Amino acid sequence: MDSLEKYYNQSMLSGGLKDLCIHCEKLNVIKTIISIQINNKLQLGPVCEKCYFSQIQAESGEIDRSQLQEVSQEVSSSVSEVAQEVKETSQEVAKEVSSYTEGLTDQGLAVYNSMKRAGHDEQTIKETIDDLGYKK
Repeated sequence: MDSLEKYYNQSMLSGGLKDLCIHCEKLNVIKTIISIQINNKLQLGPVCEKCYFSQIQAESGEIDRSQLQEVSQEVSSSVSEVAQEVKETSQEVAKEVSSYTEGLTDQGLAVYNSMKRAGHDEQTIKETIDDLGYKK
């Protein structure tokens, strides 16, 4: 047990201990000390009663509809943004590949496709085809 946990275990016996919650970042009555991952960083610290009990509700499935709808809307929005980015990126890649492959001979296109299936990157494929002279 580290010193932070010892301090809180001793202090919590008095009850009503307030500190900054590592989850909601508000000064509230502390329920316990936990380790959670926030923004891909593992953090250890105090968690207020509100955040602690909302986590328990979420884990036990006791989440109300408004919370579920709010989370669902956030996820849906994020998924839509990612889908749009993927679509734009794939269109850019398709344009680049199509403009390059249009200038290849039949043998060059066959080499291109087989190297692509084998997992080679675009630069290596282009250099190989250029070295072999399979451009029109």
